[in-house]
This record gives sequence, structure tokens and C-alpha cells, in this order.
Amino acid sequence: MRSNQVRQQQALDLHNAGFSYPQIAERLGYTSAGSARSAIVRARRLLNLGRQFGIEIEFNGITRDAALAAVTAAGIACSFGSWTGTRRPESYWTLTTDGSVRSTGTGCASGLEFVSPILRDEDGYSQVIKVMDALASAGATVDRSCGMHVHHDADGLSGEEIASVFEFYTNRQDAIDKLVSPSRRGTRSYTGPFESGELRNITDSFRSSRTAPEYAPRYRHVNAQAFRKHGTIEIRQHQGSVNGEKAVAWIKFGQAMIKSAQANASTTVPLTVFEMVQTLSNDHGLDADAAGYLVNRAMHFTSAE
Repeated sequence: MRSNQVRQQQALDLHNAGFSYPQIAERLGYTSAGSARSAIVRARRLLNLGRQFGIEIEFNGITRDAALAAVTAAGIACSFGSWTGTRRPESYWTLTTDGSVRSTGTGCASGLEFVSPILRDEDGYSQVIKVMDALASAGATVDRSCGMHVHHDADGLSGEEIASVFEFYTNRQDAIDKLVSPSRRGTRSYTGPFESGELRNITDSFRSSRTAPEYAPRYRHVNAQAFRKHGTIEIRQHQGSVNGEKAVAWIKFGQAMIKSAQANASTTVPLTVFEMVQTLSNDHGLDADAAGYLVNRAMHFTSAE
């Protein structure tokens, strides 16, 4: 392996261990944090790695001790603690309380939330399924106060591509609404569509400086503030769930949406739900299982309307 590739792999290893871009640049002699980030992107491409993601699973119905015991028994390393938003090793899940989630006999003043470490590819999907299956088997439940938030790493995306992701979602809001519970459509306390002028402000900022506006709204279906804090695109719309298959299909939908933006196709993907899913499957990496699951969800919600 050439010396520059060795350094790129070292940068990736440090990034996965939780080091920031400035710290990596200083340790490995890169001229800037941006150069360190570019090296990490190149290392991922050489390894043919998928885009990193993380998930926040809100739930209630069981005690924190029962949740920890169930997930630990499933072979997932986890602990209870206050999540500060810092990067964690790739094997570590954090359980915390969540004041936005109603308590239903958990012995806590609020509901609970499992926050994943940095995940990727099939191992990441497998961890999500194991955690959700363990919680469901232990008696965890969800209600309308619960959500499922997915962070997609924005490494390697240009400002134009990030802006396109926000436009993709907003322009297809009616179609995407058919993939989620009716209770998660429209405006709620902790999520909702962009209000007048917000989308333009966000996309202009990404296109001009590859960052979100300083006071970008957080409680929207797509959270621009997460980029400033974590370097991610956070999708907040989905209802709470302890169904691993449902969660993985939703994560893969977000990944395919980002791929469409990278392919400069976010304006050509159809605006109707079934055609949108089919195009993402045909052209942008959404696998057949996930596409089939999403189509069935859309048919279920459409028939119920």
C-alpha cells in the first residue's frame, strides 16, 4: 500500500475512534481539517464502504434495567448514561432518558431512548435489528410520543449535494408522508415540514459555504442543525418503532436519497411514492427487500385513507 493510502487509512481509523478532523490533521500532518476529511473520504472509497449512519430509538413500556439486560443479552455492548452528542466507538450503544417520550410504567420520569454508535453497511443493519428485536421481546412499546431519528454522515458530500438532499425531501413530502404513520405527517412538537423561507435559507447556505445557517430550525423532518453539531443529515419524521425490518428499510431509503443527490438526479426522481421508490431501487442503490417493504407500507397507508 502506498504511503498516502496508509495515511488515509490511519485518518479513517482515528475518525472511527472519535477524533475530530482538526485533531486528525494535527496528528497526521495534514494542512487543514478539510484535508483530513478528504483523506477519510478517499479511504472509504478505496474500501468500498457505505455511508455511515446512526439511529436514535425512542420507546417506553419497560424499565431501563430491563432494556439494558435485553440488549446486552443480544450481544450488543451498551450502558446507561447521558449522551452528549460526541462520537463513540463503533460497538457502543447508549441508553438515556428522553423527556419528549411519555413514560408508561418504566419507573422513570420520562421514556427511554437508545442511541447507536457510528454504524455502516450490513453489520450496522444487523445491530439495529438485534437491538430492536431484543427490546420488542422484552416488552418495549412505542406510542405517538415516540420517534425514530436517523443520522446520515455527510462526509464526502458537496454543499450542492447536501442542499439537493433537503430539496429532494421537501419536494417529495407528499410521497414520503405515505411511508410513515399518519401521526407523523404535518407539524408536531418535535418534527414538521419547513416553514416559508426556511428551505431556501438552508439550501443557499449549503451551496455558498457548505454549512447550515447558524440558527437553522432543529425540529423539522430533516434537521439542518445536526450538520453544524455532528456533520450529519438527520431525518426525524419516522414514527417510533421496535421493528428492525421497518427501521432498516427507512435507513436504506435515506441512503438511496443521498445517492440520488450525488448522481445529480434529485430533480428527476418521480414525485409520486411508488415511482419514487422504484426509481431509487433501479438507479440509486435501494435494495429490493427495502423497496418492497416501503411499497407495502405505502399500499397499507393508501388503502387506509
